Amino acid sequence: MNTKYLIICFLLLAQAVSAEETTNWSFEIKGGHFESAEAQWADFYGNNRFPAYGVGLAYRLNRQFEIGLEAGYLRDEGRGFAPLHGITTGDVKYRLYPVHLSVTALGKFSQNQWLVPYLGLGISRYSYDIETEQQSTITGALNGHQYRGGVQLLLDSLEKSAAYHLDRNFGIVNTYFFLEAQRLEVNSEDADLSGTAYLGGIRFEY
Repeated sequence: MNTKYLIICFLLLAQAVSAEETTNWSFEIKGGHFESAEAQWADFYGNNRFPAYGVGLAYRLNRQFEIGLEAGYLRDEGRGFAPLHGITTGDVKYRLYPVHLSVTALGKFSQNQWLVPYLGLGISRYSYDIETEQQSTITGALNGHQYRGGVQLLLDSLEKSAAYHLDRNFGIVNTYFFLEAQRLEVNSEDADLSGTAYLGGIRFEY
């Protein structure tokens, strides 16, 4: 076997491995609800659950690990409270803008694996503003961390025609539906923003 043939075989093998293990990007859109861990949240806002939304972008280092950046938006409304008088005051609008930088481990062992579990952890920055009727808006930001876990369901085999067109026209290799739980830990003397988010969404890999 001559050297030229060996080089050709090596290049073909390297190309096949590269095609199988190529790092790629993913984009996620998610929505659901957040349950606050603050004991008095329901006193101000009626209950401790409110909508949560997010988008995420991740870079896959290999099949099992990726680094991601996620931005979220949470919003709730209720009634203010005057502790000196023991009465409720004007309407309150609460908004939270979390940003998470995370590392995720995926239980993915083949390109067309239809069910992929995953676990992740990250550091977080939470900006917030609280707008109370006839009062000045309170703003601030806190650091925290995030734990998350979920499962992804591959949709390509369920709708092969759509998967083919997404790949051909937009370069989207795989599309997933996923369910996810996030535990957010943010606690300081100023505010307790901790809680758990339950989310569902769509993930596009390209």
